[in-house]
Amino acid sequence: MVIDSACQTRGSRGGGAKRALGVAAIARYGLAFAAHVRQQRSKAATTRLSVRLPSARRASAPEVFPIGTRPRRRSVKTHIASLAARAFVAAFLTLAGAVESSASVLTTYSASRSVYCLGDSNWAYPGSPQGWWLNAVSSTGWVRDAAGQNSTLTPQRIYYDDTVSVMQSVSGRYGHAAISGPCRTAAVRIDRSDPAVPGIFAGAQGSVLRPYHDLYTNPFWGPPPTAIPQQGKTWWYGFAAKTNPGYVPHGWNTPDLAFGNWNSFGLEWHVSIGGTTLGPIMQEIATIGPASGGTSGPNGSVVYTCNQTMTKLRHPRLQIALTAGLNTATTDDATHTCRRILGPAFQAGRLYKSIYQVKWDAFRQGEFRWWVDSGDGRGYVQYADLTGVSTLWRSGSSPDTGTYPQLLNYRKADTSLPTSIMYYGGFVRGSTMTDVAIPSR
Repeated sequence: MVIDSACQTRGSRGGGAKRALGVAAIARYGLAFAAHVRQQRSKAATTRLSVRLPSARRASAPEVFPIGTRPRRRSVKTHIASLAARAFVAAFLTLAGAVESSASVLTTYSASRSVYCLGDSNWAYPGSPQGWWLNAVSSTGWVRDAAGQNSTLTPQRIYYDDTVSVMQSVSGRYGHAAISGPCRTAAVRIDRSDPAVPGIFAGAQGSVLRPYHDLYTNPFWGPPPTAIPQQGKTWWYGFAAKTNPGYVPHGWNTPDLAFGNWNSFGLEWHVSIGGTTLGPIMQEIATIGPASGGTSGPNGSVVYTCNQTMTKLRHPRLQIALTAGLNTATTDDATHTCRRILGPAFQAGRLYKSIYQVKWDAFRQGEFRWWVDSGDGRGYVQYADLTGVSTLWRSGSSPDTGTYPQLLNYRKADTSLPTSIMYYGGFVRGSTMTDVAIPSR
């Protein structure tokens, strides 16, 4: 399934959009007429021959006329009228084209749409470095953390970098800064020498942006609507992300058939209850896939369950890790969901725009759908369409009520890899696909 996102950008609503679209229709007729005129002129040009009038007094360029006709002298009034008409038509078509271009990108968003930008890079809070309160929290309440070392390593690993275009085409509020603007880009970085993140049993290197604990309730932040999902609710989410051109995922240079997909990339929903360390939904970069088995999904995707015999892929691919249900095991059965969806090929340095549609549920009554923008003009392409799955963790009969979003760069510890940078601008939540599609600039 391919969704065209060419018209999914911001603009006026209601009657204004209708009027603009009406003018655009007129403009299209004007453009068609102009094309017809050019075509007729082109045909006439192919049947004409140029001749030079014999005149010793002619100092300017020779007059040109069709063979078999006589040159006709035009009055000054006729000549001026002709020039004025041409100028009017040119101006009209230029304006009409501009109106048509503007009308074609108008979109009406639902009232439930919320934009979660990462903050104002120019925000200056007293006693704190520019852009960060206490050197750790942005104006919109996102906490930066690199390997749990806020005061030392973090400022060197998570920082604003608007030289990289990610989500500047989306505008949102800057929280405590009390202004609005385009979603700024934040770099989330790992260097090969970075220490392991404390408390991860298999050893990981990571940098992460996550919401401050009171972001949705403290007036200090000019709090946005809560992004914490609730059992039974359905939401759409959209975001954009890219890596540095030199990025290499763990497991690519040296195959790792156990942890070769441990390369978080994008919006992750993280668990807040004990019993598991995996968030219910995570986009990642896969270097391994099932040696056999799996089922075909939309547009060449492959859906498979956990605990398969794995083999190295021919090319890295984007993948969704869906892991939820009862928090007693990571398996796929009547009380647990553990599925992976291999999507499009991954290329370092390319901008990826992704959309999730999630019906949040901890009892295998949930739904999950996933789209990624093609990058070649076709719009968003669907790679997952799952029903009857869990999308939230639960403890006993109690769903997790604290699941929260993260934008992270997380991988199996690997000191052989070059610097890894992931660029983010935040995310959008809404009730329709149009609400969350990231427009082109």
